[in-house]
Amino acid sequence: MEVGEGVTEADARLHRLDRLLGGEPVAWLVRRARDRLEAGRPLTGTVTLPAATAEQRRAVERLTGRAARSGASLSVSLTEVDRILRDSGAAPGGLAEAVTRLTGPLRDRTRERADLAAVWGAAFASLDAAVAGRDELTRWREWLSATGVVRRLAPEPAQARLLLTQVAAVLRRLPSPGVPIGRLAAECCGDAHALDDGRPVGTLMLSAVRALAGLPFAADPSADSRRAAWAAVGVHLDELSSLALCLGLPGDARTALGRTLASCREAGQPTVLTLRQLRCHDEPLRATRVRICENPVVVAAAADELGARCPPHQPRDRLAAEQAV
Repeated sequence: MEVGEGVTEADARLHRLDRLLGGEPVAWLVRRARDRLEAGRPLTGTVTLPAATAEQRRAVERLTGRAARSGASLSVSLTEVDRILRDSGAAPGGLAEAVTRLTGPLRDRTRERADLAAVWGAAFASLDAAVAGRDELTRWREWLSATGVVRRLAPEPAQARLLLTQVAAVLRRLPSPGVPIGRLAAECCGDAHALDDGRPVGTLMLSAVRALAGLPFAADPSADSRRAAWAAVGVHLDELSSLALCLGLPGDARTALGRTLASCREAGQPTVLTLRQLRCHDEPLRATRVRICENPVVVAAAADELGARCPPHQPRDRLAAEQAV
């Protein structure tokens, strides 16, 4: 196109550029050049397109002015394309100018990655402050980064920041002299169920309490394993649903639990105690020997046979009963 009336030099350059480097057959070449620019790499060397079509070959031949080499792949020198664009006047600034004119402003991907890394670093700031100086949590913190578990639970930095702020608040309270998990969750997270099994805070904190207890961070997910891990840092999962069945445990006349045990022992009847009752009992239960039996059926049979004369018994499968003794 010649520059004439109503046609500017810029219009002419754009036409020449579109003729040389516009269109779908050479779009792959423009994309490769743009990727290099956005990655901060120079437009030098060769780019190759495997399994090029006949149309893509003809487009490159028109661009370079010579026949493409035979073979399935198609290689183009970026340095040569840059020279052609400058010499033709289609893009006086070369290939870099051509890419921006054809596809728009470039992204600074290096800067974007740095900014994103800074945002994620800020999301972890509260957790890192809570872990600082606690050697037992150092490897756990490294494990979080290595596994990417936080990003799976909270894909966006803002979500992760809220999640980790709550985790940090819980960590500052551990180990505890004894607190129900619901109360701990409510006080630290504003939600009594935040530390429940399957919730994001609960998932991260379970791995953290296992670290505090010297256990593998990701291990047996069973209810018993979870209960034991939390108990190791002084947190009780459920004070009322965790029960202890016993028969013949001695009581006393001074405390509520003591009077309950004494009454049931005198009557020769089994009794079911809650974990809360055992935790709130400050004195040890005085028994020289407690027989651990296989299941509650044995306790019932012992009560039928021996009544008040039965020595102390507890079923073996009752974790709370074993802890109480």
